[in-house]
Amino acid sequence: MKFSIEQRELIAALASAKSIVKKTVSIPILENVLLSASDMGLHIASTDMNMRVEMNVECDAVEIPGNTTVSASKLFDITRRLSADKLINIQLDGDVLLVKQGRSRFKLRTLPFDSFPHQLKIDPYISVDVDANELKRLLSKTIHAASSDVAKLALNGVYLHVSDGKVNSCATDGYQLSHIVGQDIDVVFDGFIIPKDAAASIVGHIEEVDVTVNVGKGGVSVNCGDVTISTKYIDATYPQYERIIPKNDLIVRTGKEELFSAISKVRILADGKNRRVSLTIKDNNISVLGVGVSNEEAIDQIDCEFSGDTSISFNSDYLIATLSQLKDGIIIIELDKSPKAPAVFKQDGVDSETFIVMPQAV
Repeated sequence: MKFSIEQRELIAALASAKSIVKKTVSIPILENVLLSASDMGLHIASTDMNMRVEMNVECDAVEIPGNTTVSASKLFDITRRLSADKLINIQLDGDVLLVKQGRSRFKLRTLPFDSFPHQLKIDPYISVDVDANELKRLLSKTIHAASSDVAKLALNGVYLHVSDGKVNSCATDGYQLSHIVGQDIDVVFDGFIIPKDAAASIVGHIEEVDVTVNVGKGGVSVNCGDVTISTKYIDATYPQYERIIPKNDLIVRTGKEELFSAISKVRILADGKNRRVSLTIKDNNISVLGVGVSNEEAIDQIDCEFSGDTSISFNSDYLIATLSQLKDGIIIIELDKSPKAPAVFKQDGVDSETFIVMPQAV
């Protein structure tokens, strides 16, 4: 194998491939990226056995076609330190990969390409073109709410399904929930759960172009320009989240920027264990309180539209994560008379995005 490639082309592809390579793995081949040079250019792939990222890259010239695998992190670190205005020459010599540019020389150990895991078996039964921004909205606004607790397998990802002719996405960890209703779609597919890491990878690769989503029995693949991301589903049944979305009748209107700023300030002194902040809402005013150790406390106040009197406490981490999904401007907080009931956060005038945060006991 022997080819020449521009540094900027190679570094972009390696950054994408390296993004799913774990720092510590028990199978050495999973630390590597697959390089396949042919008359069509360079094909690069990486995998963690559950997800696969692959892309086609233009080469300046492929003198000798071939395949190998090499350390993703080492090749990436070498490439990003080489000059962007000179070609990089790469050649396979036995089980050694030679990387050259100018007077710089590197020799990297390789592993046989036939030891690299095969492509994930997706078995697609539906292929649909999706607006890039819409898919990005469905995933990016829900990822933060997915659980990282391996004991809650079904909650470790984003659930996608069709309801009333629209794509819906949902994620929850039991303390917060995000539900997004997408645009109309003219196909129907069985609901599936995309792992949290895979959803984040898809979001990171989506550009301002339409993407193609291939839904299969064994997983889903997303074509984002020259990059294809494939992932297995999480094999679990997602809970009926619709049942836990409350219909609260206490409506508070306030500015997202002002509330975000107040919480960010008072949480500095909030107890580091539970990060609790308390909201007392009365007579068009929200008083935000954070209490720390040794009687330390912080208070900030902002204006709102609410004529009643109620109080509720939250883990500030969940509030910050939820508010980060809302745009600047007026937001609506829907509360129940009980301080133990979940709160609903929405953008004013936007019914397609619902965010829920569970209260925290005082």
